[in-house]
Amino acid sequence: RGTVAVGGEEVGMHETCQLARRGGDGLSLACVGGRDADVLVLAGEPLGAPVVASGTMVMNSQAEVDRAVIDYRRGEFGLPWEHTLSDEEWARRCDERQAERGRG
Repeated sequence: RGTVAVGGEEVGMHETCQLARRGGDGLSLACVGGRDADVLVLAGEPLGAPVVASGTMVMNSQAEVDRAVIDYRRGEFGLPWEHTLSDEEWARRCDERQAERGRG
């Protein structure tokens, strides 16, 4: 939700931007329009690995994408996140799910 200013450019909801590496130890973001905004920032060294995407699935090979789709359709892709749960409640729910499946 919301819009932020990043490096002089406005980035709105459901949009992405890529920042050039220029060194330094900080990132400056500002909310636009006096409203709050949710932002996901990912950073790291380039992996140099192959990327295969299909819809929302992104993996390193078509076989991995196919497996992820099968897992998703079988309900093995994780739990739906209930945003009303506290961190502790969510962790407990995940632990219970793993125990049910014999993985905990």
